Amino acid sequence: VVKYILKEKSSGEVLLDEGVNAPYTATVGDAFSGVERLKLANEGSGKKNIEALINLLSELNIDIDKISMAK
Repeated sequence: VVKYILKEKSSGEVLLDEGVNAPYTATVGDAFSGVERLKLANEGSGKKNIEALINLLSELNIDIDKISMAK
């Protein structure tokens, strides 16, 4: 699960506050070694999580000039 928070730059209004859970399963067909399967599962979950974030962002009606990335 990754928590994403997107705020409006000028007002600080929260535009998105979501936890994204994106499970992914790697099978023995993907890799015989358990360590390698874990690596593949983590990579797959990360990719699915980013896809879900992009889908959430595409649903928002926001002006790009009103957002910034927080560290």
